Amino acid sequence: MQRNRIALRGRRKVLAILTHVKSVQNDYMRADVLEALSRDFLLTPEQAKALCHTNIRRRNSGHEPLKTCIRLLPCLQNPIAVRHDVLSSDCIDSLLTLEQSGRWLFALNLENPTGHYNLNLAEPSDRVVAERLLLLTRWQDRLWKAAGLIDITQRANGKCTRNETFSNRSIEWGLDEWRLPGSSGYLSFDFVPLCRPPKDAQPISERVWHDVLQLIRKTVFIHKPQAATAARPSEGALEPGAVARAPLVLDSAAMGVAAVDVLLVLRSFSASIWLVCRQLRELLVIFHNRELRCEALSVFFLRCVDWPINGKMCRPKFSEAAWSELRKRLGYVNLFPFFQPESSFYTLDLSVPEQKRVLHLLIRLGNAESPGGGNFKGARIDKNPGSTLNFEPFTAGIPLSWDSYEAIPSVGIVELTYLCSMDDVKLRVRRRLAASVGGWSHLPEDPPEIQKMLQWWSVLDDVPQEAVRVLVFLVTYFRSLGEAFAACDTNKDKKL
Repeated sequence: MQRNRIALRGRRKVLAILTHVKSVQNDYMRADVLEALSRDFLLTPEQAKALCHTNIRRRNSGHEPLKTCIRLLPCLQNPIAVRHDVLSSDCIDSLLTLEQSGRWLFALNLENPTGHYNLNLAEPSDRVVAERLLLLTRWQDRLWKAAGLIDITQRANGKCTRNETFSNRSIEWGLDEWRLPGSSGYLSFDFVPLCRPPKDAQPISERVWHDVLQLIRKTVFIHKPQAATAARPSEGALEPGAVARAPLVLDSAAMGVAAVDVLLVLRSFSASIWLVCRQLRELLVIFHNRELRCEALSVFFLRCVDWPINGKMCRPKFSEAAWSELRKRLGYVNLFPFFQPESSFYTLDLSVPEQKRVLHLLIRLGNAESPGGGNFKGARIDKNPGSTLNFEPFTAGIPLSWDSYEAIPSVGIVELTYLCSMDDVKLRVRRRLAASVGGWSHLPEDPPEIQKMLQWWSVLDDVPQEAVRVLVFLVTYFRSLGEAFAACDTNKDKKL
């Protein structure tokens, strides 16, 4: 865990410590002293500046201001102090090196830290990021348990971290383990906080969000005239206004740089706004790069006040493979469509507590909406998964005892699809599961209020091909569904 850092106060103490640090002439010893200082103390901008500058010839920390600045980054308390430290760099190359060395610390947003991290624990700035995230995890885990909620973390160990590797080896923190795995080496993990929108969360206004999206589009898209063709005027000049009429063309080079920068800016203020899923969908459309689109979803999905209700409208913006990868990164329960699970296909590894929890969630929902397992289609299990999968169907249906989480085995792989008739949908049950399992307790309890928020959505990949063909036919030959119905209603009795 992160230690309690000591703020340097008192003239005598400050002078004693800073003088000791600057008196070390050996490079290796000075590096050790600066690292010890960065782990235990908090410095003011003036104190950090005193260590980064010198007017004497004797070798000390001030003769290598860049290395000293990098070492002292964890000692600084706020962005203003960091800015003063950055200004200690003496050229643009040093500034870029400092930014690269502290990129994880500069990008860390503890109010919304969702994302992937790859930290070098030998670097003080990277190590302090890992320590702060572990401290945040411990605090959120206690709040989650105090609210009486079920552990939905990947390994049921109360950790917000997922898919952890250390020096290219998979690791797993124990339930009461809160220490970093080593002092050097690369620690890689995905982080998804155990936090949900409060009851008073208000999404950003449509006008402001429209202005934000317009600004983003101007940044990541550019106007380009169409390439020269034989139809162009013989004099070779573009017609007046040709540039203005040229369509928005995606510039791959500009997208590769500008979109990444835009996403960094969006992450920096993401904790200050709330969205609805429709607004997030509008943002996803802008990012054509698959990795950036996945990153945009990871930044904002927990900022959506209606995510368990309308999160499914963001699903069509990803392929099946990309969505499966997002489930692994962000969590099966976190991405579970509590209010619209229809046609969702799942492959669940029962050895992973989180995926076992999703199966139990589906069973509870199915038993409430259609007792007897009628909502499960194509359910099958491989009881002893190995190098090759050997599935067998549930001939007698999913066991009734599996209504208890403890009765579900911890070995095996289950595949199933959940389908429910609209007549059997029970919004109260879905809301109760979203609150008790997913932690979305701020949602309205009355079905009419939920119905007002709910926008039913389907993913074409999950819809039978025959239904897709009918839909294509209707869209092609009719201007509306009402017109299509009128064409089919030959008896004009408003019945088919």
